[in-house]
Amino acid sequence: MRRPLKGRFAPGSSINVTVCRRAHVYLCDHRGVSNRPHAPVRVLIVDDHRIFVEGLTAVLGRDERFDVVGAASSGRDAVALVRETAADVVLMDMSMPVLDGVAATRRLLESQPGLRIVALSGHTDRLSQKAALEAGAAEFVSKSAELEVLVATILAVCARREPAAG
Repeated sequence: MRRPLKGRFAPGSSINVTVCRRAHVYLCDHRGVSNRPHAPVRVLIVDDHRIFVEGLTAVLGRDERFDVVGAASSGRDAVALVRETAADVVLMDMSMPVLDGVAATRRLLESQPGLRIVALSGHTDRLSQKAALEAGAAEFVSKSAELEVLVATILAVCARREPAAG
């Protein structure tokens, strides 16, 4: 089944990525138990760089374990979109306009404490990692990491039964 990707970007811009949904083989939701047997992990991508979002959406969309349910270009839009998309895991860029990833992570976890958030950043210094994890991100992945590292991280945080502690 083909369906358009939900997204929120700057006024006047759009994202035209179609994700092909395949067989359901992975099980997860933000409460740690799935009410959708064998459902793929529902992923929301939050990043202000459209080419990064489109690339990650295309790659994850080809993997039957994932269902990319939306994209946002700011933390503020992510907060609004996460409930609408019922995401299991949020891939959150830490450096964005309007509401950065650290503040957005805190805000999302206040309203949905079991939500899994994977922090993404081009900054790999310890202070950036510490800020993301202290905000409540389950894990931190560098944007320079290999795709397999990100995939393994998404699956690992989704498999946890309890929300990760910073």
